[in-house]
Amino acid sequence: MLFSYQLGWLLLALRIYDSGFLHLLFARIRSSICVESYSHLIPLISLVLSVKFSFL
Repeated sequence: MLFSYQLGWLLLALRIYDSGFLHLLFARIRSSICVESYSHLIPLISLVLSVKFSFL
């Protein structure tokens, strides 16, 4: 149950990323916040991208 819930969120995140919304969001974050404060998101982004490219 929890796994399917997480998978649903992952697919939603990939759909948002494909629409370009996530790219705009990170551009806004990058312009408003210093790099150190969201550097903990970089492993998450790389994980999402690796999962996305493994499905292709």
